[in-house]
Amino acid sequence: MARLHIQLDGAPVLSRELKWGITRIGRAADNDVVISHPSLSQHHCEMELGIDFLKVRDLGSTNGTTVGNRTVNEAFLAPGERLRFGQVPATVEWSQESVNVPDIEAQRLPASVELGEGVLSCIKHTAAVASWHCEGCDGYFCSSCIKDVRLVGRPPRRVCPECSQPVVLAPWADGGQRKQSLWKRIKTTVTRAAGLR
Repeated sequence: MARLHIQLDGAPVLSRELKWGITRIGRAADNDVVISHPSLSQHHCEMELGIDFLKVRDLGSTNGTTVGNRTVNEAFLAPGERLRFGQVPATVEWSQESVNVPDIEAQRLPASVELGEGVLSCIKHTAAVASWHCEGCDGYFCSSCIKDVRLVGRPPRRVCPECSQPVVLAPWADGGQRKQSLWKRIKTTVTRAAGLR
């Protein structure tokens, strides 16, 4: 976080916290920091606070913005840097200390494993052969995972336990081709690796 300390003639120091991103400073009431002093323009300057920098940018003010002893259009500020908005002196207080963010391992989504000859396991039971395929979420499931939906007067319908879409028999479960095409296997592998199932 960063704070701006403003010293008006004979008044106590006025401290304002700078928000992340842009903080506008000037005489007009629509600024984030309003300084009622005749040497400031209505929209005098703005300060930009980022993760590892603090910058001041003059907005074409009449009496200018000064950092140290030089008038600037834009300048990066060091902690404790002295500046002046028109005739109003100020200092900035902020820290350049880095913030350590712990590495958090993303939770791996369950995935089928290849059991040989193009046969995949159930997502939830990796030792069981998957008999059903959901085209909605591209998951493979064993018969014990599939839900049977029974509506009065209609034949039972088998649905996916993850997304409730209808399922179809896996290619190896209905005696069809036992291997997926190379393109389908590449697509499935890439999709699972990216966690986009």
